[in-house]
Amino acid sequence: MFKQYQVTDVETVTEFVNQYYKRSKIEPHLKDYPDYKSLLINSREEDIKECGYTIISHHNSVTGSIVSLYK
Repeated sequence: MFKQYQVTDVETVTEFVNQYYKRSKIEPHLKDYPDYKSLLINSREEDIKECGYTIISHHNSVTGSIVSLYK
């Protein structure tokens, strides 16, 4: 479904989020939810387990496009 947006330069969900998720979309939540980034990573790991892939939307991606990670 999102194979055309697949990135291959990262191997883990943590690397995926660290490299492709906009900091400006994470940082505002950290004051109220210090574990926000961990929750985000865990949610993406659940996507991988359930669907075999996860995505970051174009709104949240540093590339301005959808990016996906498949396992």
